[in-house]
Amino acid sequence: MRTAKPYIIIVAGIPASGKSVYGQHIAKKLSVPLVEKNPIREILYDVLHNDTIASEDSPLYGRASFTVTFHIAECLMKAGTSFVLEGNFSPAAAKVLSPMIEAYGYRPLTLLFDADMEVLHRRFCEREETDEPHLGLIMKNGAFSDLDYFERALGGARDFSIGEKILVDTSDFSTVSYDDIDRAVINFIGGGHADES
Repeated sequence: MRTAKPYIIIVAGIPASGKSVYGQHIAKKLSVPLVEKNPIREILYDVLHNDTIASEDSPLYGRASFTVTFHIAECLMKAGTSFVLEGNFSPAAAKVLSPMIEAYGYRPLTLLFDADMEVLHRRFCEREETDEPHLGLIMKNGAFSDLDYFERALGGARDFSIGEKILVDTSDFSTVSYDDIDRAVINFIGGGHADES
């Protein structure tokens, strides 16, 4: 699906809000590239063989993965390729991305995934305790097991937005309709306005 101006669909939100699964879904549906922050962090961990749980360098993985993510996004913009960008972006990330988006003439849409903070925190902690997370994604020293710390550290992702925005409340996944979100995204791509949820 092509438009006169390329688009960027930014799937953002706090960890455990469901954004990664939807990002993969919508990129496949649109047949466009998907740039995800977490897999980049995993690659950095695997290559550098560092222990993010024990090391004081753990925050470097987050900063480095965002930097690489933004670099890849700019490479796609230089090529005029529409794509999906997914990550737990903060307002500081908007200050990096917005000038690129304007310079390369992209149309941005933010899908902001959010939920009740206690629900997000519970999901996050449950995920950390399973075998699911890559070692490079496990948060250091269990600090995020504290709800207040979790909210202070990650709550800024709730304030991220570039361009039009669709808010997706995933407090109860059973009430989330991918079909509805997909329709709003496709309407945006077709030149209309996204229906804010």
